[in-house]
Amino acid sequence: MLADLCAEIKARWDKTLHPASLSRVVRKLGFSRQKARQVHSQSSREAQDAFQKGGFKRRSMQHAQLVQTSV
Repeated sequence: MLADLCAEIKARWDKTLHPASLSRVVRKLGFSRQKARQVHSQSSREAQDAFQKGGFKRRSMQHAQLVQTSV
């Protein structure tokens, strides 16, 4: 966070900066704020791995066949 960076600058160089001012400096240097993606509390690692390996393709094909036969 910018507040942590402000505290580090104060500790190292005894220079006080407001986080908003530091934000402008950081953006001018070409950096941007990066945030981690949120993880859903009910997510299943096994289900994600099966999806990535193609474990759900059969279900999708069956669904497509059901849709075609009902039309």
